[in-house]
Amino acid sequence: MSLDSHTSFIRGEDLLTEFSQSKTIGSGGWMKQHFCKLCGTLMFRTGEVAPGVRIMRVGTVDDFMLAETTLAPRIEQYTKDKLSWIGPIDAEIKCEASMDL
Repeated sequence: MSLDSHTSFIRGEDLLTEFSQSKTIGSGGWMKQHFCKLCGTLMFRTGEVAPGVRIMRVGTVDDFMLAETTLAPRIEQYTKDKLSWIGPIDAEIKCEASMDL
């Protein structure tokens, strides 16, 4: 996750488009997916539950140290639905369903 105030774009912000869900399964609130118009890559999500926060897609970050430190998972959600072949995640908080951030 990244606060809007701590996120900046070097380039490509004008290439983003969004798809919005009016009612999500976990909270019932809205959520927007922000995609690249050219390649369709999901870049980040924003939602009603956490205003001012971007849920970043770590695969889009090209700074390995940032991905290993600041962007490392701190919360693991929906653990009750986790696939058996996904290994343990070293997260500070684990919850069976969604949680208010």
